[in-house]
Amino acid sequence: MLLDIKVTAEGKVTSIILVRSLGKGLDEQAEKAVKSWKFSPAKDSSGKPIAVRVQVEVSFHLFK
Repeated sequence: MLLDIKVTAEGKVTSIILVRSLGKGLDEQAEKAVKSWKFSPAKDSSGKPIAVRVQVEVSFHLFK
């Protein structure tokens, strides 16, 4: 599954766009998980934290 997310200058996820879906309820679970993640913010050339859009891949593994 592939998500396009916006990470704020504080490292929080504020916007999620589904790029590649898995369906069967996994899309919603991936979005819920990613919203709880904390990122190190990107920085501009002067070192100031900035908001960016990035794509993240989320994988699911089934265990017995």
